[in-house]
Amino acid sequence: MLSLFLFAILREMSGAQLLDQISIPGPVLESVESDSQFQQYEALLNLCFQLPEGRHFFEDCPVWDRDSGVYKVTIGAFLGERLVSAASIRVADLATPRGALTVAILGGVCTHPDYKGKGIATHAVKKAIEWAINRKAVAIFLWGSEVSFYGRLGFSICGRQSRIQLD
Repeated sequence: MLSLFLFAILREMSGAQLLDQISIPGPVLESVESDSQFQQYEALLNLCFQLPEGRHFFEDCPVWDRDSGVYKVTIGAFLGERLVSAASIRVADLATPRGALTVAILGGVCTHPDYKGKGIATHAVKKAIEWAINRKAVAIFLWGSEVSFYGRLGFSICGRQSRIQLD
């Protein structure tokens, strides 16, 4: 499996610029907080990332588990009570020679196959980016293989990563 390391610089974007076109009929964007919402998120991640029977997304990516102790938010797109898409984001201070730099890490982005191609994930990711901007993030990093999707949101490739199964 090949993943790409992508990032976006946020210094010239504002939350308002990113969100000025958010108006989706149907799905409501809100934070995933309740137990049932989080269970839906885990099931959606497992479905979207096509994990083998008995495997769970949070085993490979524990930072996105709500019990990880990492400060983050998960934005969900809901149709009624049903979660159809979501994106998680966290902020962190990156140590540099000139002092700390606030950055964000985006992950756990998923959309139920029945709702792909409708722009729902785009809205969830933009809302997550707004959350990071409001916390003074100046750059966002992510690992993913959907270059065209993330490219439309201002991300560009800055590295490659391969995954090799070791037994």
